Amino acid sequence: SSSIESWPPASLGRRRHASSVVVAVTLPSPSPAAEPLVRMFEIDGERSVVRFDVRFLRWRTVHGSFSGLAGSISECEDLSRCGGTIRVPVGGLRTDNRLRDRHLRSRHYFDANGFPEIVFRATGVRVEGARTLVTGALTLRGVTQPLELEVVRARPRITSPDRRPRLRLRAPFWLD
Repeated sequence: SSSIESWPPASLGRRRHASSVVVAVTLPSPSPAAEPLVRMFEIDGERSVVRFDVRFLRWRTVHGSFSGLAGSISECEDLSRCGGTIRVPVGGLRTDNRLRDRHLRSRHYFDANGFPEIVFRATGVRVEGARTLVTGALTLRGVTQPLELEVVRARPRITSPDRRPRLRLRAPFWLD
């Protein structure tokens, strides 16, 4: 019995894996902030998901998702000071195949017992023309790597029953 020390496991090879994060966030009740134009949005775990597609044996694509996201995102006037944290529970993995899900949660892939969360820490936002880029670090199985997300859709709208602002973000990305 050997333990895997790095991510991705050798069995995944050096293939690229498509993923996207869809986050619904709600602005909590107003509270004083150090900067007047800072708003903290809490991630709505019931409406947020990380979806992924992995090519398998060159002819089949496995679709899956992680649910139960938690964390917060800040919005501020100075975009370089914006940030946040998204926590993705490995136990929320679903591919619509119970045996595959159990195997992916095992120590051979995500190791849900040893590393129960995947964490993305956003450290800044910048706008380049029509593109909005979020820089940060992704920690998976205890290994942290830089990751840049391009937000392709962000729409503010008021849909919560108590009329608090909601923001919906979508950011596709690739992992090697």
